[in-house]
Amino acid sequence: TLVRISTPLDDRRQCLFEFGEPGKASFAVYVAPGKIFTIVFIDAKSEPYPIKVPFGDGGVPLGEFAYLACQIGVADRTTMLRLSVNGKTIQTLNLPFKADLGALNFKTGIIGADLTKHNGAAFDLCELVGYTCTLTELQVNRLSPYFLDQPHHDYLEFNGKQWMQRDEKGNMVQAEIALAPTFRKTTPK
Repeated sequence: TLVRISTPLDDRRQCLFEFGEPGKASFAVYVAPGKIFTIVFIDAKSEPYPIKVPFGDGGVPLGEFAYLACQIGVADRTTMLRLSVNGKTIQTLNLPFKADLGALNFKTGIIGADLTKHNGAAFDLCELVGYTCTLTELQVNRLSPYFLDQPHHDYLEFNGKQWMQRDEKGNMVQAEIALAPTFRKTTPK
């Protein structure tokens, strides 16, 4: 994901993305109260497994585009959550058991808010990519130039009250114009 997160103005949960279904397993990326960048997997039994990191040095940049790889991987006897920023692993959470994914479905979800379509964040989104497998640290590192070295002229601007969801054809949509993010196209310098 290539994203530019605005400095949070409110001290509340501000969700960039949440995938899954309400009351079932989910995977979310948000700014927690206290301005802490958070990714969390909630398993089928409602147990949360978070990674929390600061903004700024050693964490997630504010106000500039960054390539964020927020991943979950499940094997026979282990579960892993990993956050990488600009190709570098920032934090990994290794669990010594196989988490119950339940019916976690990355095809259902919301961009710009949580699954209830509330608690939105202000951010700009250039690219959002979902993979069907967990990438290695080397693969994430090798992908970072693709995201970081291209010009960022076109992006969606979310103001904290705007969101999109996937339709039956798999497209991200918002039918209500007041809730749709703004498409920004800048002129290359």
